[in-house]
Amino acid sequence: MTKHFLLTSRLCFTLSLLAITTILLAACGATENQSPPPPAVVATNLATITITKAATNTPAKPTNTLAPQVTASPSASSCGIAVDYVSEPLPKEIERAKRIFLGEVTHIGDLIWNTADGNAPAKDCSIDYQQYTPVELTVREAYKGDLTTSAKTTIFLTGAPGAKPFGSYGYEDGFPKIGEQWLWFLGENYNYRKDTLANPLNYPTLLELYKLQPDGKWKSVRSGNSFTLDVLKSTVKDPGSYPTATPPLPTPTPVVKAGQTTNLVKLYGLDKATSIYLKGLKVPSNFNGIGAGEPRFKAILASLNSNVKVAAYQLPPSDPSNSWVVVGFIFNNKDYVAFTYDYKNATLSGALPGQNNQITVPAPPDFLKTLGLSN
Repeated sequence: MTKHFLLTSRLCFTLSLLAITTILLAACGATENQSPPPPAVVATNLATITITKAATNTPAKPTNTLAPQVTASPSASSCGIAVDYVSEPLPKEIERAKRIFLGEVTHIGDLIWNTADGNAPAKDCSIDYQQYTPVELTVREAYKGDLTTSAKTTIFLTGAPGAKPFGSYGYEDGFPKIGEQWLWFLGENYNYRKDTLANPLNYPTLLELYKLQPDGKWKSVRSGNSFTLDVLKSTVKDPGSYPTATPPLPTPTPVVKAGQTTNLVKLYGLDKATSIYLKGLKVPSNFNGIGAGEPRFKAILASLNSNVKVAAYQLPPSDPSNSWVVVGFIFNNKDYVAFTYDYKNATLSGALPGQNNQITVPAPPDFLKTLGLSN
């Protein structure tokens, strides 16, 4: 038996393989419309990072074609931007990644600007310039690439607390903390240093970042993708083993259609109900329901136990103040079936079992009186 009330509406969506997750960010004012570098890079030795004076060379664009696309509001009073990440199936993410590993955060360094001299840019909200935080990782398990267990590497992350221009963003539950383990998917190298090629910062991009959830699955901080480590390992070995999404079941054919004949007691199993409730302005305020052993319960059931012709579903009256009563049948498992009784038009309307459609049928003669209500 299926629960329903006056009206039932259903809207179904079919999701394509590509889903767009939009992260809204805010910090300070933006006046440019450029694409920033992806939100992280990898360093191998923090001691080699030095600051040099600016040169006129322009760094190359990243090779990762699925880097986040960022747009800034030209007239905004703060640096409001939107970042769209393309979410793809796990086999595609694995294919694009050069390194995949479970890495524990073992050290977090100080913020560093990617400007040539390490100082804040003239325009605080220039999208080209960002502050990165060196986050040292120790590899706990390696799934793809040249890193091995216990190896150390350093990721440059944006979105650290207090960072400019865009502040903390893109990571569930805040910025990664020392001692936490995350899944890292790293991509191609890219020079993150602005204004100069003399002292480049060439590091792989961060393609995907996953955090462990209470249900034991790892969930992307940028999309709804999630999986277990066993699924990740098996998919790395055999991409074809990744389970495909199960398509939604087709909407069942209604059990009865307009023009057909039905019996409400048999269609809904009303004879198995334990009580009947009534709602509406005609129902006394002290009404407590009608039990299965009461004569009125039996009279209501008997009046509905006949064949009636189904009509096209009719919406309940727009002004319910004096034209309808809800008649509900409650069952032992606490499910219920409810009909809208329009006593002016002498009709009963309700959703079919399974709520795949709605029907309207003629109400029994003198049904308002049978319910124990007066005109």
